[in-house]
Amino acid sequence: MINMRRILLPTDFSHFSQPAVLFACGLVDKFHAELHVLHVEEDLRDLLPDFGMGIDLQPFREAWTQSHDKREVEILARLSDVLDHEWKQGKQTTIAAKNGKPDLEITQYANEHEIDLIVMGTHGRTGLSHAMIGSVAEKIIRMAPCPVMTIRAGEHQFEMP
Repeated sequence: MINMRRILLPTDFSHFSQPAVLFACGLVDKFHAELHVLHVEEDLRDLLPDFGMGIDLQPFREAWTQSHDKREVEILARLSDVLDHEWKQGKQTTIAAKNGKPDLEITQYANEHEIDLIVMGTHGRTGLSHAMIGSVAEKIIRMAPCPVMTIRAGEHQFEMP
């Protein structure tokens, strides 16, 4: 028997992640599970070269760090609003914000918190647009320590039977 005690809902706040919220909440209700909602912000400092080509990049790094600290407070507030406030009553929910590569941070979070299922939205693109953009969902499916349910945005609604 499958025991789902902890469900992870990574979100990027896009409309592609909204259907996954409904699925995750439905599964939390069905299995009386904990819900972890996670947002990972790409660390733009990783894109700056270590060599400055004659330009001192330290001020850019410091400005990004200050901006990120302020943004983290805003992100945590947005994460709190991802879930319906009435629905959250009596539920065990955890919100978290991480900084880094989304695929690595999400799988690391799943490992550290013994997540039983990851439910995440996907854009559903294929072909060239998929290859050019890359797929965080695909990387997570390959690396995750648990099953991953991907929910494509579409014309359907989730309803518990």
